[in-house]
Amino acid sequence: MQHQRLQDFIERPASISFLRFLSEQASLVIPCHPTKTATVPPLQHFIHFLVRRSAVGPGTLLAVLVLLDRLRIRLAPIAKGMPCTRQRIFLATLIVTCKLLNDTAPKNRHWTHYAHYFTVEEINLMEKQLLALLDFELSISLNDLYTMLARFDLSCAASCKKTLVDTNSMSMSHLPGVCGNQPSLRRLPP
Repeated sequence: MQHQRLQDFIERPASISFLRFLSEQASLVIPCHPTKTATVPPLQHFIHFLVRRSAVGPGTLLAVLVLLDRLRIRLAPIAKGMPCTRQRIFLATLIVTCKLLNDTAPKNRHWTHYAHYFTVEEINLMEKQLLALLDFELSISLNDLYTMLARFDLSCAASCKKTLVDTNSMSMSHLPGVCGNQPSLRRLPP
């Protein structure tokens, strides 16, 4: 059953609810100092923008969650980042994950076009720093993917319960915009 759920998840475009969950999980990796002047958009917008431009699939994004969670555990509780640290961590994790999972992944110079806010030198440094922080522990098992997908499903179920007014008269599977029935990012206007 887990395997079929994972297969179904990977075959569909990433839903808005999954991208929201991804943003929430990425924001938990490290607390950041707030700023009034931002050169990079807020994390959720940055992730949507980057996923749309790079056209990465939900399987890759699920693997990104595994590495982000691993990084969150490794970072000291007293660590604090700059205002754009979360965006940098997400970008570096996405790049490393793409290289890990694909024989032919985009080069870092291509990521400068996808991410738009960082130079190739910055991206190279982010990648090196991430690998060092993870101590090059990049293995991702099927159980890791099952765990992340289960966390998403639980989060989705919890948010669905909050938004439903009357669960007795309606079936969640027929409600538009509820978790799995949300429009995918690919159907959004550019």
